[in-house]
Amino acid sequence: MRIPPARLLALALAFVVLPVMASMTTAQQAAAAFPGTQWERDSALADNFDCSGHPTSAILGRAKGRTEVALFPSGAGAPVLLSYPERLLDPKTATLTVEPLLFSMKDFLMDNGRPVPPGLEPSETCAGLLLTDAAGHVIHVYWNRERKAFDDWLG
Repeated sequence: MRIPPARLLALALAFVVLPVMASMTTAQQAAAAFPGTQWERDSALADNFDCSGHPTSAILGRAKGRTEVALFPSGAGAPVLLSYPERLLDPKTATLTVEPLLFSMKDFLMDNGRPVPPGLEPSETCAGLLLTDAAGHVIHVYWNRERKAFDDWLG
């Protein structure tokens, strides 16, 4: 029986690459998955960012004129790269922190002057990520439950 090349690649990822990545630090995982970005080892975080009930690792990176965040879902999920140009977030001063998602829809509107973004739901178990810089720029990253993917909104 001949195994198609795409299936062989998927098997190699599942049985060789992903187990090796599981034993790496988040910074090492990010460097392997997304080379060309300087990953900030001390910025690594882990929480239930993808609302799966399991920890997802996240780390801040800096590339030419860009701020990047690599996310590594638990299990066999593929790594995700979020990238923001310098006009939205200064890569020299950007920071990454965990953002609790405990809010009421009414308070969200009052605090932010806008309705809740699509797919963002209050949660006691899920967490978001907050990107900020010295100029006061803010980007909120969350798990969009409608699209089943990471999403963001500018604060």
